[in-house]
Amino acid sequence: MSRITQKKKELKKANTPAPLVTHIVVDDDVYTNITNQADPDDDWSADSTSQYHYINGIQTHPRYGDIDCSFEVHPLTDYYLLYYLYGSGDSFSSHTGRIEFIALYNDKILAEKSYKALNIAGSKGESKVTIWNDLGQKYEEYIIQDYFGGFEGSNLITVQLF
Repeated sequence: MSRITQKKKELKKANTPAPLVTHIVVDDDVYTNITNQADPDDDWSADSTSQYHYINGIQTHPRYGDIDCSFEVHPLTDYYLLYYLYGSGDSFSSHTGRIEFIALYNDKILAEKSYKALNIAGSKGESKVTIWNDLGQKYEEYIIQDYFGGFEGSNLITVQLF
């Protein structure tokens, strides 16, 4: 490619406005129960736990979040939060109910489509799934699957900004 063509491409990129990115923090009250206590006589033993989540809503943050979306978020508007629960562990303990936030949607049909695809793939033990972002573009999302745990179920809930 000639230097002139390369310069034109660089200028075109520089003049292109950056896409909107909204950083979303999910207000998630997490409760952890010990389901099996560690053996005090075994140095390697650990407590097994189970987590329960109560999602109260979402907030925006100027620099970071649990997930990002490409639209502005407004009060008193319904949005659709896609996430899944998974388990993990090792030879000495297990941990269920851990959460992985996937996406926030303002389009219910697109959110339901991604939810169904995630649930089917995760239930089959697959480690990745093709879903849609909030712009309707397909992409691959990885699903946590391992020897001691993995996908426990996906959820799609309605949330609002607070």
